[in-house]
Amino acid sequence: MTFCIILVIILFFIILWGGMTRWKFVKERVKESFEDKGILPVTLLVRSYDRPHYLSQTINSMLQSDIGRCKDRIIYDDGSKNQETLAILQNIAREGGEKKFKVQYNTTNVGCYQSYPAALDFIQSLQSYDANGYTCIIDNDVVVKSTFISQLFDVFQDAARKLNSRNIVLSGFNPDNAHNKSAVIQQFKTFHVKRSVGAVCYLFSNHMIELIRSAWRKKEDWGVNDILFKLPNHFLCCVNSSLVNHVGEIGLHSSRGRFDSDSKFKQHMSVTKTALHKPLYQNRVHN
Repeated sequence: MTFCIILVIILFFIILWGGMTRWKFVKERVKESFEDKGILPVTLLVRSYDRPHYLSQTINSMLQSDIGRCKDRIIYDDGSKNQETLAILQNIAREGGEKKFKVQYNTTNVGCYQSYPAALDFIQSLQSYDANGYTCIIDNDVVVKSTFISQLFDVFQDAARKLNSRNIVLSGFNPDNAHNKSAVIQQFKTFHVKRSVGAVCYLFSNHMIELIRSAWRKKEDWGVNDILFKLPNHFLCCVNSSLVNHVGEIGLHSSRGRFDSDSKFKQHMSVTKTALHKPLYQNRVHN
């Protein structure tokens, strides 16, 4: 009798191990299918509010980048009233091809940092939402490198391996950027671990979405720093070579001064500065 019980237990664990192995295989196949198609399990979110000049620069730099690899691209507008802003949003919602954005309009303006939790609510409501995927949030006054998403995603995977954790918020600004000036905790080839990272250009795993949302509801983006820094096995990181550059200097929540000391980024952007100075949507905003 005892022998039979032991045999049943052994068979149970063999079946359980086989099921777990098969599930791991399925997940690997799903990952490979994303990579084969060039699509990454990343939802890109751009927050917008009544800054048409900066918004047009942000969108046009993205249209020249690899954001077509994102599974979803969303602009979340926090109740803009400016007609130029609204016209840009209407144009980008109609066009863009494989890089087309979905535009979500908030009926009332709830403010810069309260709009982020609302935007995360919207992302989770999407039928295409992937709890095992990633979210990249970026503000509407930055320009990006052509390989922005690919490099940010790759650095995140490198950080996850090196730190043995996916509890990471990864900034697209470099460690010397004024937004990220804080104590360095660890330094690696492709990223730094820091005491805090500023500005809103984050990539994080969706298993952290509730934590990020609760942090924003309590404070501004620095609330994310305050909460994550205190949690064990949670990391605030930034790339070693900037993938974004801040262009906002005028208006509420804009930052003034020199923000990017990454010479490689400046060289890269000088190649595309003509396109950025003449945004595709700036000349058609009254269509």
